[in-house]
Amino acid sequence: MLVLMGARDPDFPDPGAEARAARRLFRVAEARMIEEAGHYPHADRPRATADELVGFLAVCAGA
Repeated sequence: MLVLMGARDPDFPDPGAEARAARRLFRVAEARMIEEAGHYPHADRPRATADELVGFLAVCAGA
């Protein structure tokens, strides 16, 4: 599982802490922060979000 969060997400006082909490909750999750992004990292930083997704999927696929 991959958790992507915007580093500037206004919905959370500490987005990094929320990402770490998700990792603890789901135990197998990997959490990554998208710099310069808010609550919708895919809209704010589409390239950075896509790069994180592609990298994660490559690891999952064993590439």
